[in-house]
Amino acid sequence: MAMQNFIAQRRKIAGLSQSELASKIKATLSMVGKLERGERELTTSWLLKISEALACKPADLIHDENDEAIDEFGLVNSVGIIVDASTKEKKDMTLLPSFDGLRVLKQRAYRKIMVEGEAISVDRYNSVTCVASLNLSIPPGSQFLFSWKDMTDHPAVGVLSVIGVFVPDGYIIAIGTALPGTQPDRYHVLPLNGTPMSDVTIDMTTPIKTVLL
Repeated sequence: MAMQNFIAQRRKIAGLSQSELASKIKATLSMVGKLERGERELTTSWLLKISEALACKPADLIHDENDEAIDEFGLVNSVGIIVDASTKEKKDMTLLPSFDGLRVLKQRAYRKIMVEGEAISVDRYNSVTCVASLNLSIPPGSQFLFSWKDMTDHPAVGVLSVIGVFVPDGYIIAIGTALPGTQPDRYHVLPLNGTPMSDVTIDMTTPIKTVLL
């Protein structure tokens, strides 16, 4: 299913031709044209490459830059794991176990709000956008909206949420549902479209307010 994008608009703002963009992202001219027209799937990999070439955020390629009511937090891949859209590194948001995860990200967001002179209590949503279909009812380009104010140390069981999960090789942030595990303080996490994680430790969760399809 084709996802609307703003690649052509961003390319023109950057003053690049399709050929020049193709050279920067090591793609053919034909591929760039197909990506701009929505004839080829705009995967996470393409979003990261193109946004770096055009000096913009990945979210700028799939959302109208005039939409100021939502702060884009990241991208969701085909198995429900959030990809870090705030860095230029081409990797999933997999972090060391010592990283404080969502707790630190929330603090950073609040510091940014205070620097900009806004009240922390302001009803401003954050979002993550899926770049692939997560199931029959959630097409590419859908946005999951959440608020840092709703974050809690106690997982919201059975509720679609942004979930920080400690895994054996690090830390991931997923969109999914937490269910009680077989041990105290352990949970089964079911990422959207992904492989279930059994008896894992959850950092924090924040429920999804709504999904914009």
